[in-house]
Amino acid sequence: MKRPTNPDKDLIKETEEEKPEIAVAPVDETAEITSIQEFLELKKLQNRVLGKMLEKMNETENQNNTINK
Repeated sequence: MKRPTNPDKDLIKETEEEKPEIAVAPVDETAEITSIQEFLELKKLQNRVLGKMLEKMNETENQNNTINK
């Protein structure tokens, strides 16, 4: 009697053979990506700071409105 082959093992062998080579990005590209990430983080921080400033302005305006009424 013939032993059946395991298709999962065959599939694993095929995928191992088809693994793409890991490409290392040139230094310029990684520096560019890093600068983009830093830019996005700075924008997030800027938005948070502006949001806090607007909240404080709204609080003072609301306090002024209640005093004037």
